[in-house]
Amino acid sequence: LDYWRAILSFSRNSHPATFELARAALKVAQFMAVRFKRKYDFPRPSQLSPALMPPIDPPGHASYPSGHATESYLLSAVMKLVMPQEAHAPLDRMAERVARNREVLGLHYPRDSMAGEVLAERALPFFLACKTVTALIKEAKKEW
Repeated sequence: LDYWRAILSFSRNSHPATFELARAALKVAQFMAVRFKRKYDFPRPSQLSPALMPPIDPPGHASYPSGHATESYLLSAVMKLVMPQEAHAPLDRMAERVARNREVLGLHYPRDSMAGEVLAERALPFFLACKTVTALIKEAKKEW
């Protein structure tokens, strides 16, 4: 969330509905990613090739789908619903950047990121079906 807050210049205090909407999107993405990580249980690149030596400790859970990609793509999709058109391209780039950085670090395969993007796309309609979310979107739009 910090990356998005930085490029959009908002905080819990300045844009409370936007902040809560973003947090809700991240939680939904996390739950969905973990559900599929448990189902598929694919090893991380460094588990199959220990010589990769990622600069950060790989999480103990499965690689597929990328949780960070799922979170990033869902968060950007939700933020695009409340932001002006000019913000859409930077939001898309931020999601791509976060997903790609996890690949570069040796924590994910490209397929993990692609699966996270697809999972986020499929999660969005369910997320938007929640009355609490639609109310937050309405309030968040007013903040911008």
